[in-house]
Amino acid sequence: MLSAVLNSQTAVLVSVAIMDAFVKMRHFMISNAEVVCRMSILEKRQIVTDAKVDEILQRIDVAETPTQGVFYDGQLWDARVFVERLVGCAKRSLLLIDNWVTVETLDLFAKKRKGVRLSIFTSEHYDKNGVPHRKISPADIKTFNAQYPKLAVRYNELFHDRFLIIDDKELYLIGASLKDLGHKCFGFTKMDAAEIRRIKKTAFAPS
Repeated sequence: MLSAVLNSQTAVLVSVAIMDAFVKMRHFMISNAEVVCRMSILEKRQIVTDAKVDEILQRIDVAETPTQGVFYDGQLWDARVFVERLVGCAKRSLLLIDNWVTVETLDLFAKKRKGVRLSIFTSEHYDKNGVPHRKISPADIKTFNAQYPKLAVRYNELFHDRFLIIDDKELYLIGASLKDLGHKCFGFTKMDAAEIRRIKKTAFAPS
């Protein structure tokens, strides 16, 4: 702007240099327009390719997860890996129904993805004096949520079996409490997702 109003040899030279710069920039853009266009197309293709690769990997993960089977006494590692794989599949929410949830159970769900909501329905247990005792304390819940939010624990006495619901789309019946994985023989099976709505309705019903 100064070069346009100042009347000096330097100002004239600066104005000429500015015009030369714009001319060269215009020539560069015209001569390289095809290259820039091709780079843009390649970038868009790369985004599509990355999305397809992610989808394939997710399908492989699902395919590797068995839909039914039996874990025998002593298969501590295998049973834990199986449940952690289910937990890792969740993208939005996990719901566990298990009457014997402990801090060890929460260790399994520390493997969940960031942002996945975790709801646990469990049972209150009573000592010989009839005083209710909870295996997970409010302090445990607070500590878990400080690092792996968001956990909500509810109490319900209407279930005998253990269920795990993933993203409201997949339903697993698990024959043992998760704290006992691999300590005794137990089976698991993937159930019809149509049952999820009824199970959740029962879980949220007043005890």
